[in-house]
Amino acid sequence: MIKTLELIIELVPGTHITEAAHIMCEIAKAYNAKVKTKFNGIPLYATPYSKPEEIIKDFERQAYGEERER
Repeated sequence: MIKTLELIIELVPGTHITEAAHIMCEIAKAYNAKVKTKFNGIPLYATPYSKPEEIIKDFERQAYGEERER
């Protein structure tokens, strides 16, 4: 029996962080799984309960040390 499903995805070069975050959340919800990827070398993950905005903020903290204004 599988207790936890973890998927690793590879994003196409040129994918924007906003699109990547939405894709990750959609896959996590669709498969009820944890989704992992690297975006510009930065590890990110999503769960079925993640929100794209949270993933974007996490990326910005790791990449820039702070959230960027949009």
